[in-house]
Amino acid sequence: MKNVSQLKVLQTKRLLKRQNYLRKVYRDVSPTKIPESVNVELNLIEQMLKDLDIDQAIYQKQPKVISIRHSNSDKWYFQQISHWLERHPEAIGANFNRSEIYRFALQFFVENIALNAANAKLVYGDLTQKVAALSRKRENAKLESQLANIESLLGFLTTLQYRHLEYIPESIDFQNSLVSYSINPISEKEFQYFGAPTEMAPNNDLGKAYAAYKKIRSREKLAIKKRYQQGSFYPD
Repeated sequence: MKNVSQLKVLQTKRLLKRQNYLRKVYRDVSPTKIPESVNVELNLIEQMLKDLDIDQAIYQKQPKVISIRHSNSDKWYFQQISHWLERHPEAIGANFNRSEIYRFALQFFVENIALNAANAKLVYGDLTQKVAALSRKRENAKLESQLANIESLLGFLTTLQYRHLEYIPESIDFQNSLVSYSINPISEKEFQYFGAPTEMAPNNDLGKAYAAYKKIRSREKLAIKKRYQQGSFYPD
């Protein structure tokens, strides 16, 4: 049950809302053309506000309802945060209502920006650049990890290939049980004297094999993404 102060505050808010509405409607109307009934109502509201004579300190302490009107851009942003929260329901305790979503966004900004000493003093432009830099840093870390994996894989494959070529026989004499081994083609002199095919040449066998392999790998990667899409997992 509301006490007297709370009732006075509630009535004051209603009167101020009506007063602001009337003033806004007739803002561009000449005073002589404003209907008499409107002037009477405004005078009555003014008198009632004086009679209520509410303490300003008490009025400021009362919770205020903030009306938010959405533009098309605002709706898009709200949809994006809603989609994010659907994937992370633990952030708001799975309470998917507008007030809870707005409260989450407000608290997140205050705790991570306004109360963070490293962010609070930054001007808006510097803050957006810092956030963008964090995104680029994550992308760079991802690329560095991928490059490290590629480097390790290439080193591993090169080692296997080199050792494999050391043990490939050139000829086998079954009658005398003799095995002759050829020179390992992965050597400086072999490349100098005979050259080497590359995957960049589209007309040789290596280039054609490489092109076919890329198509197969692309199909396999797409298939993996489709299999794991439902679990929001996207392998690189």
